Amino acid sequence: NNIVFKIELDHLGVSSLAITNEYLLVGYADGTLGVIDYKSSLADLELNLKNRNYIESKKIFENNKFLLLHPIMEQFYSAWDGVLREAIAMISKKQIIEAIDYVEPFIDNPSHAEEFKFYTAQIDDISTLEELIEQKQYIKAMVHVDEKPFLKKLAVYGKLTHFWEIVFDRVKKLIKDDALANKQKIIDLLKQFTIVPSKKDIATSLMNNYEKILEAEDAAKEKRVKDFYKLCDKFQFIQETDVYSKVGALGDRIYNQVISSEQNGDYEKALNVLDRLREFEPYEGKVSQLNKDIKGKRQFVQAAQAGDVKKAYSILQRYPNAKYLKEFQKINHEFEQKIEEATNLAMNAKSKEIVEILEDYLHIPYTVDKAATIVKLSFLHEIERSVAVESTIDWHKTLNIFINLFGIDSELEYSCRKAPLAFAEFSDLVSEGNVTGYKKLNIPQTLIVYK
Repeated sequence: NNIVFKIELDHLGVSSLAITNEYLLVGYADGTLGVIDYKSSLADLELNLKNRNYIESKKIFENNKFLLLHPIMEQFYSAWDGVLREAIAMISKKQIIEAIDYVEPFIDNPSHAEEFKFYTAQIDDISTLEELIEQKQYIKAMVHVDEKPFLKKLAVYGKLTHFWEIVFDRVKKLIKDDALANKQKIIDLLKQFTIVPSKKDIATSLMNNYEKILEAEDAAKEKRVKDFYKLCDKFQFIQETDVYSKVGALGDRIYNQVISSEQNGDYEKALNVLDRLREFEPYEGKVSQLNKDIKGKRQFVQAAQAGDVKKAYSILQRYPNAKYLKEFQKINHEFEQKIEEATNLAMNAKSKEIVEILEDYLHIPYTVDKAATIVKLSFLHEIERSVAVESTIDWHKTLNIFINLFGIDSELEYSCRKAPLAFAEFSDLVSEGNVTGYKKLNIPQTLIVYK
């Protein structure tokens, strides 16, 4: 609910507004009609955003502020991260003026301005990283990044991660070729990383336990998934291997099979596949909830297909996700049809027929409120229509039945005013009743109790 922009109009006294596919029409109190082309220059904006010409784009939407509301502006708003990275690259080369000009269209946003200001203040740290990488002093560069973590946001940081991956791949090859014969080569490659705080533990662990990579691969090949993840938990360096990615990808595929089977309504298959997913540690937290949801949907579908409405809605209370199923749409449509039928009868105070139509729904927590509202409406009309025979009615018992079901409200007072004896009894009521009594008490087929 924030103001996005303000526009100063040529006249005072706006009396009406209308919008068409092309224009905003503004009617003024003096009879003047203003016509605003709110899509003006949209094509130019699209072209400039496509070409990443953000300076010209800003000029266009500043001339027509209505374009700020157009979905295409998401291309402008989402461009900031990339623009900032490019500006940082300019800063690293001490091209400060160029960087300032490049980000200018975006720094009206205070958070963007603050972020850019932060990086301009770190020009020395950024330049140092660039120089170290250019000189291929990757270990020193890694230490520098650990001291200044914000440098990880720089595009050039990718060269450091690539260097680590190359060394790690070389180590894995040496292990596979002949771990024992290549032991010293492995240690020599990893030892350089022990002075890098973020790599020290993993490098040291790998030097001392490099054979565990082979154990992990054997576990993966033999589909001993639990054993594989136990090794991964104990030896973190395994998580940086290809086999870890492959096992993780297998888990993802199994998870997708579960979801696909569930969406297709094949709940038995989904549950069978889900048993395989239990072995994959990254999915441990999801398996329990998935198991619950799938079983809930299966129970709901079985109840709905058997026509057991009470059971179906009872299951829906426990597993609300079942309301997205086509089976729910069917039973809910049937409920809405009965509500419509009962509503038409309520206007004629046909309470007995209404209670018979809605009988099942009056005992279901999910539907009772809506169903009881129709019964209440019919009871109110019974009171209004009783004026011709009101002297034969026990109004004390009648009104007490009503308030014990629905409580006292302005609707009851309105209906009672149409029957003098009913209103006299209403005026003497002491108890306020229970506005949700219908959830616990049996609802009679008629409200009126005769003497």
